[in-house]
Amino acid sequence: MTALETLRRGTEILGPVLSANGFTYCEGRAAHSSGGEYASGKYVKEDRILEIHFRHSLGLVTYQIGSESIRHEVFMRALLGQGAGNHYPGFASDPMDGFRDLRYDLENFAADFLKGTGEHFHRCVNEALAARKLSAFQRMEQGWPNSLEEKYLSMQRRADNRSALVGFAIGIVLIHFAINVAHGIAHTHLAIGLNAFQKIFVAAVIVVAPLFAAYLIWKGNCAQEGRCWLFQWPARLLLAFTITSFCRAPTM
Repeated sequence: MTALETLRRGTEILGPVLSANGFTYCEGRAAHSSGGEYASGKYVKEDRILEIHFRHSLGLVTYQIGSESIRHEVFMRALLGQGAGNHYPGFASDPMDGFRDLRYDLENFAADFLKGTGEHFHRCVNEALAARKLSAFQRMEQGWPNSLEEKYLSMQRRADNRSALVGFAIGIVLIHFAINVAHGIAHTHLAIGLNAFQKIFVAAVIVVAPLFAAYLIWKGNCAQEGRCWLFQWPARLLLAFTITSFCRAPTM
């Protein structure tokens, strides 16, 4: 079962609690990375978001109201105090247990986030921000998780940066495609023809390969996208050599 399929099964456990409180599920990114296959999604209600990530097991769970966000384990520590009775995160061999534990915490401890004013949530965020100023020993002594949001916020910034780079890369590919269309029109007007092999080569390497690479970038499959580009540029040099050697402009 893929990470996305497992996450979808997990949403069947969480869905009834969240949909009953007006949240709608939106499927997020699903791709491969160096750490393996992963998938994500989020439940949204107005300015409230519960975001979940799955890789081998349920991982990062983040709550957000407006501009304030907090990780689940930090939220539970701030809300319930040291030695909190939350079930998630825990240890289990069944990937579905993480979703069951999260559902337990939502049903028993997260009423303010699900349907309240957000006052307790805001207090917990401020308490967590204050706990950041403690030393590592003090945080451990008081039962604060090691993360205390720094890891999530840095991930969020990296995701924002990646989104900009993806848009830039896809824009370059589209410009490249437009230039090739103009190039092809110029060839037609100048009556500079290509043989069957060269036409296939142009279609596959010059036109399709960049578009396929853009699709892979959009899907987040960077490894395959990189192999596509590594293949494309030597192929372009071969095409240039072929056209230079075998194509002749018509005599006037």
